[in-house]
Amino acid sequence: MPRLRPLFKPALLTVFTCAIVSNVPLGAQSGSSESYVWSLPKGFPKPRVPADNPMTAAKVELGRRLFYDTRMSVNGGASCATCHKQELAFTDGRAVSVGATEKNTPGVR
Repeated sequence: MPRLRPLFKPALLTVFTCAIVSNVPLGAQSGSSESYVWSLPKGFPKPRVPADNPMTAAKVELGRRLFYDTRMSVNGGASCATCHKQELAFTDGRAVSVGATEKNTPGVR
């Protein structure tokens, strides 16, 4: 199963992003099959969502829970939120990040 972890990261990142930019409280509309209501900042484009895999409040809730779950890290010692601080635009505020493996991780330029 550890080999599959890298395959989940892009999908989880999408869910995390949706969870972060929405203002739907945890548990709101859970299990609802209704169309998801995006609450995005002015000028922020609505994410593309495949018709056969619509966004739901349950997916947003899952993304929030996973974002804070330390089991998602390589070493089990940190969650995404450990480094990706909301108040720092989901960065760690460093020019060169130190990842979960404590190796320098170059940022996107």
